[in-house]
Amino acid sequence: MTNLITALEKASRGLWITVGLILLFAVGVLDYLTGYELSFSLFYLIPIALFSWFVSSRLGVAVSFISAGLWLVVDILAGARYSHPAIYFWNSLIRLGFFHLTVLLISLGKALEREKTFARTDYTTGTTNTRFFHVLAQREIDRSARHQTPLTVAFVDVDDFKSINDLFGHMSGDKVLGTIAGNMQRHLRKTDLVARRG
Repeated sequence: MTNLITALEKASRGLWITVGLILLFAVGVLDYLTGYELSFSLFYLIPIALFSWFVSSRLGVAVSFISAGLWLVVDILAGARYSHPAIYFWNSLIRLGFFHLTVLLISLGKALEREKTFARTDYTTGTTNTRFFHVLAQREIDRSARHQTPLTVAFVDVDDFKSINDLFGHMSGDKVLGTIAGNMQRHLRKTDLVARRG
């Protein structure tokens, strides 16, 4: 599931904006065609969630306002009658709050995913960091012992790396480490693990 979300996140913002607007329009039309007696609130959440996750929370909030307004217009056009005209706006505010809460929860979910990634990833190389390496290595050691299969561990040391930092600066040293890590990841299997220990 994580790989699917990562692949979807690589799609352009323009694509997601287009898809989200089409879905929002489709939900509004379906909401109008089915009348005010059937609730469509769940379906309004789909474009709101798409905008919030794949484009930005700010745009998710904007789409929340548009969705609440669209729902108000559809209610009026579909012939919904309330005992007082203020009920239209009260219901719209409640829906808007419901939509904003969804955007907030999605924003928190994205922040949690980002923090989990940062907690497991070495900032310089983009590989697994030392702490997460120990967790994964222990898992592999246990699996190897259980299945009685060999396990290979290789350590790579960059000779005279300090001289790279001294001569060219730490940013150049970080680029060298990133290049080495990237080459290792490209030439190993997907099941192999590359981590920065030092």
